[in-house]
Amino acid sequence: MLKSDKKFTFIIKKTSELDSDEIDQINKLFNKTFDKKRTEEEFKKKFLNNFFNFSFHGLMKLDDTIVGCYHVIPYEFTFFSEKKLFGQSVDTTIHSNFRGNIYNLKKLAKKVYDEIKKYNIFFVYGLPNEKFYLVKKKVLGWRDLGKLSYYVYPYSLKKFYKKFFPINILL
Repeated sequence: MLKSDKKFTFIIKKTSELDSDEIDQINKLFNKTFDKKRTEEEFKKKFLNNFFNFSFHGLMKLDDTIVGCYHVIPYEFTFFSEKKLFGQSVDTTIHSNFRGNIYNLKKLAKKVYDEIKKYNIFFVYGLPNEKFYLVKKKVLGWRDLGKLSYYVYPYSLKKFYKKFFPINILL
């Protein structure tokens, strides 16, 4: 049977609607795809700590097995002095046995986009890795808004200042 002959089911769930088996399957697929060791606790921390206290998960299933995921985390930003909801696309994964059929990814992403519109999220952004960058542009129709040469996360400014500015000023 060819990859495109498979009968997939596409469903959308909020984080709070996922059962522990689904979270386990999503994590196993993520961990295998990205060579990571994400736990259920880390999954919940990532997808529950936001404006809605849930994220959106597009699941591509073959029978009862999750073989693809498209996630969007909602965030509230002030955009031109007005509060707006945005979504960040993260951790898109398709099992290696089922890659190649772009229509499955398009269908999965569209279902997520249709769902998030119900929550007034009309803009989705992401920082795809180099392998997925062209897929997002060519298959999903994403556009570049600018060039991001680097990014930083101020995990602990106190540690940063102590390391690079050892004189204790204002700390």
